Amino acid sequence: MTDKVLNEIEKILKFGHSDLLYSTAVETLMNIYLNTKFGDSELARLLRLALSQPSKETLLLASRYFNFNTNNIPDSAIHVFLNAFSEISPSNVDVLRQIDYGLSHLLEANKEELLISFLEKILIKSKGAISIAIFSSLLNKIKNNNEFLNTLVTRWFLSKKTVLGKAINEIVGQNYDKNIELSIDADLLSSENEGICLFLAKKACGWLFMSPISAVSFMLSLIDFASKSEVESINEIILNPLLLSYSGSVNEYLSNKLENGTISEKESASTILESIKTYHKGLEKAWDIKELQPSLTQREAYQRKYNEDSNKAYKESSKNSFLSSFFGKPQVMLYGN
Repeated sequence: MTDKVLNEIEKILKFGHSDLLYSTAVETLMNIYLNTKFGDSELARLLRLALSQPSKETLLLASRYFNFNTNNIPDSAIHVFLNAFSEISPSNVDVLRQIDYGLSHLLEANKEELLISFLEKILIKSKGAISIAIFSSLLNKIKNNNEFLNTLVTRWFLSKKTVLGKAINEIVGQNYDKNIELSIDADLLSSENEGICLFLAKKACGWLFMSPISAVSFMLSLIDFASKSEVESINEIILNPLLLSYSGSVNEYLSNKLENGTISEKESASTILESIKTYHKGLEKAWDIKELQPSLTQREAYQRKYNEDSNKAYKESSKNSFLSSFFGKPQVMLYGN
């Protein structure tokens, strides 16, 4: 009986050209499969026909089955759903939000490769028009899964794709209450690719600049895999601009690494903290260099110029003053004879 129904559905899909027909076919196929568990490959093949040119209504229907049945349907069918969803227009916000729950289930079900491939495809294809931030439930799951997040950060920094770097910034940067500590996924590093650690360090500094602890922790995790020259360069990047820009939080983080870090992390932290001390000593000595101090004449000229600019600005602002229309222009009162 099931075979006859499936054959009829296939005939309709091949010769019919109605959005209602396609959405009804998806619903019928999923209901039959969930009750009978007919062939996995057959389900994927028929879903591929039904979702070949999906309308928004068909995609919304498909997303509902995708959201609540990721553990009940085969990976081949999930792959078909994800292929259809990757073609979604950035304007179809409703569909994008609808699949958020199903994507979270993929991560929970350890179907990470399916999830990453889909995210890469939809983000790259949209050229930045679709933000990963629209998948709010998925982002929360990612930030609570350190191993997956480290893999994602490493893989997307290595990809050299701007939209994927932006996505990492959105994932990590939305964590306002604290900085997430990151680490390199060593399995994705290639020992034959010289200079890759320095490349990743620069990526981290650029994309994670507003999340300094995330950037510094990721860069320190590269030390064990970097060459001697790369380590020196990475230390310099942590010093400038990260430590100079975030003298409080980064200094505290590096000081903690002196006590709790690995041997290589302790060495780098010690080198960087000594460098910042030397830098500050140099600034203090600069005050004693007479050639760098303005002369009395220069200071007086600056003060006159400052006073002139202040008076000019005050007069300009007084011309169109709201209070002047009520109280008139200010008058100078002279006392005495």
